[in-house]
Formats: sequence, C-alpha cells, structure tokens
Amino acid sequence: MKKSQLQELVKEVILENEIEAALKQTFNQIGKELQANKDDVVVDKDDKVDEAVLSLAAGIALSGPTILKIIATVTKKASMFFGGKGAKSDKVLAAADKAHHFLIGIVEKILGVFLPSDIDPKKKHKLAEGMFYLIIGGLLGHGAIEMVGYSKAGNIAMATLKAAMNAVKSGEIVMYLKNFIA
Repeated sequence: MKKSQLQELVKEVILENEIEAALKQTFNQIGKELQANKDDVVVDKDDKVDEAVLSLAAGIALSGPTILKIIATVTKKASMFFGGKGAKSDKVLAAADKAHHFLIGIVEKILGVFLPSDIDPKKKHKLAEGMFYLIIGGLLGHGAIEMVGYSKAGNIAMATLKAAMNAVKSGEIVMYLKNFIA
C-alpha cells in the first residue's frame, strides 16, 4: 500500500467516521446522564426546578458556537495533515461564526428595549458583546460551583462535563478580552 493510499484511508476513517461517531457518543452520553439523574438534577427537595439544568442548557447553547469552532479547527488541522483541504471544516466554522453573531444579536435586541433609540449602533453592538460575555462569565462561576457539587456527590461524568464547559467558557472570555484590549 502506498503512503498516499494509507493517508487517504486514514483520513476517510478518522475524520469522517470516527469524529462523527465520537461526537454522537459524547452527546448521547450527556443525554443519558441527564436522563438518569433527572430527578436529582431537575427537581430539588421542594419540587422546584433546579437551576442546574437551566445553567447547563444555557451554557451549552451560548458556548455551542465555540465548541463547534474548536471541533472544526481540530478536524481541519487533521485533514490538512493527511493531505486534505479542510473544506467541510470551513463550512462548520462559518456556521459557528454565524450562530455566535446570532446570539449576540439577540442580546443586542434585548438591550435595544432598555437603551435610547438614538444610540450609536456600534456602541450598542459593543455593549451587547460585553453583556454576552458577562453572561458567559456568570455561567462560568455557576458552573464551577456545580462542578464541585457533582464532584463531591461522586457524579464524575457530570463533573467532567461541567469542567469541559467551564474550560470553553474561560477560553471565550479570554479571547473576548484579548480582542477588546487590542
């Protein structure tokens, strides 16, 4: 077997099948973990909705574009290593970027209700970005507390999920601050 044939085979198997399977397995495991612990996570002792589920859902929704960017960047680098161009990854990166701007647009529309109508659109957008990352920071703090709670309770799967989400949120905040300062 020639080196180029081996590279093509590895590229096909790893990049297209294994990564997709790993992502499906990860999200299936998260779903199973949430389903198995729904009574512990969703409802507290007083039969009220626990904010842990809301926090997790918000964290995944707000950090989803960044998670997609991380996955697409890794798969693009791997594709290029094996001789590919990373075209599929570029499409995912573009979609993730669009989703990120959509989320900031939602914050911007909400802020528009409270701000004067004659505010400069650039200032309004900057404020919306700041508010978005402030929300991410709040979820990061809450996630750290939840991670410790899950850890103490022996729920390693949920503690690991919270740790991973916290790492993503931390990275988002650092990148925002780097761009803000520059």
